Amino acid sequence: GVTVFVAGVPEAVVLDGVGIAAGETARWVARDDAACANPLAEATVGANASATFTFANSTAASGALELCYAFIGEAFARFPAVQAEVYAIDASQDAEVVAGAPAEDVGLRGYGVQDGDEAFFVDGEAARRRRRQLQETGGATVDCADLAPDPNLGGLLTVERGGLIAVAAVEGAESLELCYAFRGEPFAHFPSVQLQIYALDVPADGAFAVVGEEETLTFAGVGVKEGDRAKWVLPGQGCDADPAGHGGRDLASGAALAAFQPVGAGGATPFVFTRGGADLRLCYRFRQARAGGLEPWRLYEAFRAGAGDVTGPLRSGAVVGAEARVTLEGAALADGDTAYWAADCAATDAASAPLGAALSVSLAGPGGGSAVVAFTPPSAAAGAEAMSLCYSFRGRAPRAYPSLSLSVYELRAMSEAPLTGAEAAGGDGAPRSAVGVSSASVTLHFAGAGVAAGDRAFWVAADAADCACEGAACLPFQVARGGRQAVAVDSAAPASLSATFALGAGAGAAAAAAGGDLRLCYQFADQAPFLYADFTLGVREVTGPPLSVRTNAGAASVEVEGAGVAAGDEMLWVLKTDADAASCEEAAAAGYAKVAPVATVGAVESGTRVAATLSLAAVARGALLCYRFQGEGWARFPRATLSVVEASSPFAALDLAAVTPRGAAAGSGNAITLRGTGFEPAATAWFADEARRAAGGGASILCRYSVPGVAEPFLEPAANVSAAELVCPSPAGAPVTADEGVLDLVP
Repeated sequence: GVTVFVAGVPEAVVLDGVGIAAGETARWVARDDAACANPLAEATVGANASATFTFANSTAASGALELCYAFIGEAFARFPAVQAEVYAIDASQDAEVVAGAPAEDVGLRGYGVQDGDEAFFVDGEAARRRRRQLQETGGATVDCADLAPDPNLGGLLTVERGGLIAVAAVEGAESLELCYAFRGEPFAHFPSVQLQIYALDVPADGAFAVVGEEETLTFAGVGVKEGDRAKWVLPGQGCDADPAGHGGRDLASGAALAAFQPVGAGGATPFVFTRGGADLRLCYRFRQARAGGLEPWRLYEAFRAGAGDVTGPLRSGAVVGAEARVTLEGAALADGDTAYWAADCAATDAASAPLGAALSVSLAGPGGGSAVVAFTPPSAAAGAEAMSLCYSFRGRAPRAYPSLSLSVYELRAMSEAPLTGAEAAGGDGAPRSAVGVSSASVTLHFAGAGVAAGDRAFWVAADAADCACEGAACLPFQVARGGRQAVAVDSAAPASLSATFALGAGAGAAAAAAGGDLRLCYQFADQAPFLYADFTLGVREVTGPPLSVRTNAGAASVEVEGAGVAAGDEMLWVLKTDADAASCEEAAAAGYAKVAPVATVGAVESGTRVAATLSLAAVARGALLCYRFQGEGWARFPRATLSVVEASSPFAALDLAAVTPRGAAAGSGNAITLRGTGFEPAATAWFADEARRAAGGGASILCRYSVPGVAEPFLEPAANVSAAELVCPSPAGAPVTADEGVLDLVP
């Protein structure tokens, strides 16, 4: 039969025959060696007819060998029926695979290789060191029989498909050596058949780069070398995808590469991202150092990278003194990043920037696509040179984003006259208060950092803590305070920006009840309204009394009350028929005196009540008040009326303090009650004189109203009179609006 040997492996066989004795010689020769002169292996027979042969080469070229045997004292005789085959793995074979990749086929060349053989790879140098330690010799060799296959290095491999082994390794390793077992033979060591397992280290914190900045990442691992290739892809993509947000460049020529970035010496690899991205995945391709080709791309899901970028908002704003919350948009933003705004990021650090400090970034949601920067800008930042965002990713040097700007606004001055020079600049002493008159308009001029046409302004009460009263719940009060008005270029002073507020009736009284002068809410561009508590508007108003009655007997003192009334103001009473035809300004200018001439008032109670002495001669019913506060124009106040009666009238000394209710729905049956002082007892008695009324004397008192939309006034007898009040019936036909109607008492 045919005996199988493995080249390089000493193997003992027992010779079977007659007369075999120890000390005899056996050799194997090629079939064409008739003289047995050129043995390929030779051994001396030992006890039990055993002989150990070691072959240097396989019989791939020569074919099966034949046995030559020399009995003691005899020449070599040939035994052609006793044959041998020598199997061997071809020397100097190299294979390269990537740890963690799908199994890669490695082909083994040799004589005798067949499906079903087994193989594994070992760290030969480590095995040799171990044997030297055990044997304390310098010539230790690897004995594959002493070693077990390592699953991390591919484990035990079975030959299939005509000499292929499928290697799936977990760990990287340099220069592994082959242990191979031909079918039916023990494992033999083939040190020149080597396997390289490439592996890439995956850092726990991944990698990071800033868009537009070159970032050199140093890859490490087994077999990382110059000429490898790398690229980053989006989550869910494979390595057949184009790079996500970056290209590459040749490290020698600098030429642009579209598909990957070459790895440099020592694993140093420069990346320049042009687009931001978060949670990118690495694709890496090892260059085959021995075969000269490239391994397939390997996706490293656990090797993550972020490319940081800030893309918005293009314009941000903040108001001095108000907390600003700017929501930044971009990629790979993170808690702990910092930001500030400056005209020149390279020349300005955070401490010397207009905002005075580096601002902490807080993520606004998962994924790093948006983050919030909160700050309250100081006055020094307002009106600063155009400021761009300076953003620092992960403690890196700040990067400038020139297209992302911040404007800081500040209102610095307000006046009833156009603002110029130092006043407009808002220096010390710049005006911040003004006075308006209810039922009249006031134009106010504004100046400051960022004040522009299209801004808006409105007024809130002195006790308002913020500008929330802008909403619908406060609408009636807001309208009375002039509403929310747009700031515009003043037609009379084109260099100035102003807004005009038409103050409604009751604004002054409401302001006084709420604690004093109104406070300004100013809204820059798209910013939230900001309360400027030191910008005030004093609203002056006459609020009553609803009716004063005096006789036509000559000089009489007439009082009015309200907000901001003061000695030195002026009053003028105008008949309603004339007030409809002429404004207060026109009446005063024309010297109107049908009731009494213009009179200067004196103080009765500072700020709330004043009086003037009038020369009254003509009887007048329901005269309307025109009043001029010092420094202001004339304004009409319909809540104060004056009737002049004959001295004999029961109401000659009446001052009406209140009318309740102020209005009544037509046909409702609600009586209108007038309360005050000066109801003469004689009027009450006269009214109650049933005998006189039965004799045709009629009622002593008539109630008269001017009703909007009704040509003729409402005129009905009084329902009741007492010492402190008079009750009038409701008008039938239309509701009474006291602010517009005239409530006349006709005794």
